Amino acid sequence: MDWIHEDGRGGGPWIVQRVLKGTGEGVFGMATRTGLRSVSGHRRVRMMNPAGSGSSACASTPIHTEMRAKTLEFCTRAGWTGLFMIELIRDREDRPWFMELNGRPWGSMALARRRGLEYPLWHVQQQLGETECPEVDAEGEIECRHLGRELVHLLFVLRGNRQGAPMWPSRSGTIVDMLRIGKRTHWYNTDRSQRLFALRDAIETLRKQLG
Repeated sequence: MDWIHEDGRGGGPWIVQRVLKGTGEGVFGMATRTGLRSVSGHRRVRMMNPAGSGSSACASTPIHTEMRAKTLEFCTRAGWTGLFMIELIRDREDRPWFMELNGRPWGSMALARRRGLEYPLWHVQQQLGETECPEVDAEGEIECRHLGRELVHLLFVLRGNRQGAPMWPSRSGTIVDMLRIGKRTHWYNTDRSQRLFALRDAIETLRKQLG
């Protein structure tokens, strides 16, 4: 990583580093003054735009002891308390690289909540001093998908790699993967009391992305 000073056009110094190819991951949980609670993880299965964007599908993944220890050290040194998401990219040599810390609700919150991890609620309760954050063992390994973003992903793939991305999924492989829906597949924004909401959300996502 190198610093490049501004060239007179404003904007401050730049940080330049080499491009990493790998899989996006996240470590999530609640940081308290006495340690971490209810730590979980996920990896990106598909991005809305294969060249780089938010995920359209993600899957839960276990957090190993070493990663949990590094996460605790990071939050402690940063003096951070409350909910957190540490975003990583795992390269082809299986090495995780730090990208950023998000101290706010994140886009893939549906995956955590489908596993019984109510991070937003716990954060509010912690800030109000109502209760100690619980230690919850997340329910089994699942995948969570966003219908609208999945359809956008499919359209990107069918259109072809016009952005010169170094990695691009095949059309046939994408269609097969997207049709593979099992018992562990869950969906964003679905609620039995609001059965049409997910469909309306998918239509709005398509309208925004294609409009």
